[in-house]
Amino acid sequence: MAEWEPIKLVKKVERGEIEVPEFQRQFQWTFGQVRDLADSIYRGYPTGLIILYNLPRELKRDASYWVLDGQQRILSLTLMVNGFVELKNKEKKELWIWFNPKEEKFSYTQPPRKMDEKEWVNLSKFLSIDSFYEFINFAREFSKNDTEK
Repeated sequence: MAEWEPIKLVKKVERGEIEVPEFQRQFQWTFGQVRDLADSIYRGYPTGLIILYNLPRELKRDASYWVLDGQQRILSLTLMVNGFVELKNKEKKELWIWFNPKEEKFSYTQPPRKMDEKEWVNLSKFLSIDSFYEFINFAREFSKNDTEK
């Protein structure tokens, strides 16, 4: 059984390696449920399984996997990481998840808009940091904003 970190799972969705088959229902979760998933991941709570079907060679197109269970979680992770997700019907949902490190609290804005960035971190912006140096700069900027208050 393969295990992928949430960011790697989202990257596979973005590249089209994982797709939601037509027989699955549409995205149903509320934005509050997406926020609560972020909070559960942060706190290390169980978040449920995601079951993928490894497509046989004759069925593979771009995707290698179909989502059999956990579609709501995968699409919610994509919303968290990117701030948007494109659904099967080409509809685009947008959402920004915010995190307040002092209060260890999550919030969301929809449509995406700024919150007080001296208190809140945009989760998409934070999760898109690719290198250790970018992270250090991000942390320093956040600390600088904190001391300016």
